[in-house]
Amino acid sequence: IVYPTNLPLRFYRDWKGHESNDHVILAHQVYGPNETILELPTFGELIGEQLMAPFFLFQVLCVVLWSLDEYWYYAMFTLCALLM
Repeated sequence: IVYPTNLPLRFYRDWKGHESNDHVILAHQVYGPNETILELPTFGELIGEQLMAPFFLFQVLCVVLWSLDEYWYYAMFTLCALLM
C-alpha cells in the first residue's frame, strides 16, 4: 500500500475528514479496514504468569517460613490475601 506522504503540510492541516460516503468507501477500498487485531491471552496463561512472578513466590516462601515459626495466624492471613 502506498500512502500519500508527499502532500504539502497545508493539506494535512486543513483536512476536515471525508466529505461524503463515497470518499469513505473509496478510502476503505484503497487502504483496507482500519482495525487492529489483538490476541488476548487465556485466563490460564495470565494466572500462570502471575503465580510464577518472583515476588509472589517470595511471599509464598515467607508464608511457609512463618508457619514453621509458629506465626501460622499471620501466615494464613497473608496466604488469603495472596489468593484474593
